[in-house]
Amino acid sequence: MPEAGEYRLRFGHDDWLKIWVNGRYIKTLRHEKGFDVATVPVKLQAGTNRIMLKLNNMNNLEYRLWALNFSVWP
Repeated sequence: MPEAGEYRLRFGHDDWLKIWVNGRYIKTLRHEKGFDVATVPVKLQAGTNRIMLKLNNMNNLEYRLWALNFSVWP
């Protein structure tokens, strides 16, 4: 990141998603309606940040498709 500060992580995902930033657990997102979009506010440090995600799509028994879209917004 060019500078430290408040940012928004935007996720498009299916079923549930766990989020960690720089080794710190942030949030679990869960829904039962297929693909959904959520925004999570976080503080990021200047330079490199490590974002780790755990994605699960247990409720889609028919297709077993995994979907994830991710972006960072100021």
